[in-house]
Amino acid sequence: MADSIYGDAQDQLNKISAQSSTSSDDPVILFSSGNKTFTPAVPGEIPGRVTSSGGTTKSASQIQREILAAAANRDPNYNTWANLLLQGGFTSKSRAKIPLYVASDAMNAIKMYQAYSVEGGRNSFQDWMISYVQSAPQLESAEGSGGYSGPVTTTTVSITDENTAEALLDKYARDLLGRGLTKQETQKYIKDFNKAEAAAPQVTTSAGSGATRTSTTETAASKEELLREVVSKNPDFAKYQIDTTIMDMLMDDIRKGQEVING
Repeated sequence: MADSIYGDAQDQLNKISAQSSTSSDDPVILFSSGNKTFTPAVPGEIPGRVTSSGGTTKSASQIQREILAAAANRDPNYNTWANLLLQGGFTSKSRAKIPLYVASDAMNAIKMYQAYSVEGGRNSFQDWMISYVQSAPQLESAEGSGGYSGPVTTTTVSITDENTAEALLDKYARDLLGRGLTKQETQKYIKDFNKAEAAAPQVTTSAGSGATRTSTTETAASKEELLREVVSKNPDFAKYQIDTTIMDMLMDDIRKGQEVING
């Protein structure tokens, strides 16, 4: 894989080095601004052109060599080139990581600039590039599948800390079992309680976009419900409930009897 990438990159370098000085293969363009004079094109006869006084002209191969030199020297100008070409759509994310590809793909921008100049464009290459990138619409990446616009689900889990869980379990144990929990029971029920919390999260689903975006929330089970469920699995739960029910019935009978006796 590495050999393939190196070979491909070397081919690009050879193309840059072997370019001829003819206008078609190695065009000379107005690189930076000066006092510019524009000569409009005559269709089918004379191409439009921009001449400058005080400006800078460069050939395509010279621009490409300067990009490579900037990369070799770790010059920040290289990053400027890479970012401009990437944002302008003249290179891809994967190619922008390799200086030889960036230099090669600069030709894509140069060719577009040539067409811009022929059709009456007056800006220098530098000015045109900056303006072109700044005015570019935000497009979906050609390397991806586009932004996701479907429902978004957010899951929130609330886990009670050990000290709080122990205090809550002790309270519910006394209410439901008629006694406190042993140390072994406490450790087991804390784990059971936290596991139940994790299995019953709050789930929020959002759909749509902008002003039409809606959210639906499925609330988590209350901690009281989970605590009651955990403690009620204790073998003493049923016996205590029966005993307290019978005791309540007896106390109710006694109360009613007293009411009859007392008239």
